[in-house]
This record gives sequence, structure tokens and C-alpha cells, in this order.
Amino acid sequence: MGQEFCGPWAHCEHDEGYVVFNRFNTCKEVWRRRVDVLNIPKEVWPSNSHNKPDSDMIAANLVAEARYLDASRSRRPDHLRGQFVPWALLKIPENGRMFKLTRGTLLVSSPYNAFLYDVEKAELQQTIQVHSPDFGQLRYVDFSEQHVLVLGTRKLNIYDRPSGSHVLTIPAGPRPPRDLYASTENRWRRTTNISNNGELAFRRAMATDLAHREDYFHAGAWSWVLRT
Repeated sequence: MGQEFCGPWAHCEHDEGYVVFNRFNTCKEVWRRRVDVLNIPKEVWPSNSHNKPDSDMIAANLVAEARYLDASRSRRPDHLRGQFVPWALLKIPENGRMFKLTRGTLLVSSPYNAFLYDVEKAELQQTIQVHSPDFGQLRYVDFSEQHVLVLGTRKLNIYDRPSGSHVLTIPAGPRPPRDLYASTENRWRRTTNISNNGELAFRRAMATDLAHREDYFHAGAWSWVLRT
């Protein structure tokens, strides 16, 4: 793909054969490995007005095919390695500057709402309201099967993914409050502090111990702890 088809300093996410990057507007482009779509009929590719690839994506793909695709070897995996085709154009309802792609799900967040998309179907699956007072500027997002994390300059908000409800706020500071850690004799505990609207389990870890950073609830939260 030529530089003329992608804006400067584009944020790019790649996972399980998909590549997602931002456009000049609020849209996100989704490209899929060519080898993965050989046996998928065109009829089941995303084709609705809100998710089908636009003319710019089609044009970029035609240019790339002219440069790199050999029709005589168009079904050979060794030839198709590293080649992608336009899969979908997601029209995000708000300016989602932060996004994360994991296991076929794309999380896109604005300062007000977080949107979860199924990239294979190119369909919006869930919207979570994330705006809160004194949140600061949006810096990072991440998620797991159970939780969605939205990081601001003043606090980290954590939401229950299945229900969309807010479960925990970690304010900015040099390290998390003591009650976010398990005691030595109890590796797991449940936090019940004033900013916790639910119960959330955390593993024992020390903020100064880099060897145990993966034991902390989430790497995104850990990164935030170390840099504030």
C-alpha cells in the first residue's frame, strides 16, 4: 500500500489475520489476510452501507495487486504471505482516538463511550458509557473477556464487560492504594474501597517489582502505575 493511502502517524493494530488502522476521519479501516478469505464467498463479506470498504480502500488494493499479485499463483499460500485485502470500513459514531484489537474484537473509545466491534462481521456488538468527572485526557484503552479499561490522565476506570457497568476507579498517583493488593497469606482478595462500585479480584504484586508486573490485574494498569 502506498503512502498516499494512509495518513501520517497512523495507529495500527494487528491480530489473528486482521489489520486495523485509523483514517483521517472517525472511521477505522479493517484489512484481512488474503489467504484467509480464499474460501469465503464474496456474498458473506461485509457489504452493508455502514461497514463495506469504500472506493479509497478498493483503489489501494488494486494498486497493491498490480505491484505484488501474480494471478498464476493467486491461490498459493507462499505467494499470498503478507498480502491483505480490504475487509471493512467501520464508521465509528464518535471520534475514537484510542483503539485496541484482540481476538477478533476491536475496542474503540472516545472520552464518552467505548465501542466493541466484531471485526469478522464488521458489526457493533456493545457500547459502554465511560465518561466520568475529572477523568482528564484519554490516554489508552484495553480489555479482556471480563473487563474494559479506559485510562485517563487523572484516573483509570474499569468496567464489567458483560454488563457494561463501572466496577472500579484507580486515581492517579505514584502507586495504587494498599487495599488493591492481596496480603501475603491470601494471594487473592476482593477490594471494597470507596471508589469501588462492585467487587474485583486482584493478584498480589508490588509496584516496584518488575518481575511480577504480569501478576497485576492488567498490563495497561501497570504501565499507568509506573508512569504516574
